[in-house]
Amino acid sequence: MGFTSKQAGLQRGFTLIELMIVVAIVGVLAFIAIPAYSDFVKKGTRAAGKAYLMKIAQRQQLYFNDARVFAPDEDTLNLEAPTRVSDFYNVSITRLDPDTPPPGFTVIATPIGRQAGDGVLVIDNTGTKTWGGKPW
Repeated sequence: MGFTSKQAGLQRGFTLIELMIVVAIVGVLAFIAIPAYSDFVKKGTRAAGKAYLMKIAQRQQLYFNDARVFAPDEDTLNLEAPTRVSDFYNVSITRLDPDTPPPGFTVIATPIGRQAGDGVLVIDNTGTKTWGGKPW
């Protein structure tokens, strides 16, 4: 039996070259998409950190109105960091000496884990907000 043109028309499938082209295209797309996605996730986590620092500053002002001093920590403010913040930031509150006027505080969120190297978030009692030393 010989190979006929009728049998040749029934062959289906992809050639190795076609598959390699598809693999190359997928590789290029992944090369572009994965870093962009990682950057997007970092920005989202940073936004959550900023929102939490704003919440702390707001609660500090309310606490100050009642107690005439700023709270020493988050527990005193009845705050608990959301998981999205606590997993990627170490948050600390530093009070200025309460016996030396004017009273004040600084809240610092230091990035950890995959957020490390993203820049420290800071807010103080005057409303000054910085990220990596620059205003946000």
